[in-house]
Amino acid sequence: MGHSIWMALLIGRNKFRTSKLKTLLKLTLSRLGILKNKHRCRFSNAKSDVAQLLSFGYSDQAIDRAEHVIKEQNVLAVFDMIESYCNFLIDRLFILRNCKVCPEELEDVVSSLIYASSRIGELPELLDVRSMFAVRFGHAFISAAVSSSKDFNERAKAMELTSGNKWNVARVIAEEKGLTFDVAINTAASSNSPSAHNNNTTASRESITNPSSPFTDPVTAALTASYAAAYAASAARSAVILSNKGKEILSDDGSDDD
Repeated sequence: MGHSIWMALLIGRNKFRTSKLKTLLKLTLSRLGILKNKHRCRFSNAKSDVAQLLSFGYSDQAIDRAEHVIKEQNVLAVFDMIESYCNFLIDRLFILRNCKVCPEELEDVVSSLIYASSRIGELPELLDVRSMFAVRFGHAFISAAVSSSKDFNERAKAMELTSGNKWNVARVIAEEKGLTFDVAINTAASSNSPSAHNNNTTASRESITNPSSPFTDPVTAALTASYAAAYAASAARSAVILSNKGKEILSDDGSDDD
């Protein structure tokens, strides 16, 4: 009797069900919502750090911190892509009910989710999704998707902001906050071409005002950079705190002289 129950569980585990896949995709969406909130906070904190550093005249440090704004933006872009893939697939699960081979119209989406599952440890549900696809479409299909996902990489690269945009990101944040940004000192970090400079500034403005808009392996690069950015944030805030304390000390010294 015990053996029969064990075999039934084993068979059930290795059976493809669209209802189970739908549940896993919805769980992925729920976790994505939590992760996006966390990274939006990091994104917002990084922007605030840039603004504070600029307000104290620390342009170089602000530009360095702007790189972390970019990294968080890229992470959010990856999460948005995965979210769109999950929603797309949930609406079309009926297509998979009687298919033993992945339908052409779903191949890019399915391959992209499999590809992401091997690179994003924060989404363990994707590993279960991948296991279900393996049962349905075979391990050869999974291996090919894990190695490369053309659609995922092309979309990711199209949305990616690189560290070379950090000067323009700092400039846009300065404009948002009405702060002075010393263009003369920092022109070396920007493009020598006026048209390229304007295009980069426009792209940066759209991205940092809308962190969910539009990655080497872009997915891994974006996520790895994000974790490094979290540690670097404390250093930037420490610089701001020390600056504030320095001004207070100078102010107190001035009042004593009177």
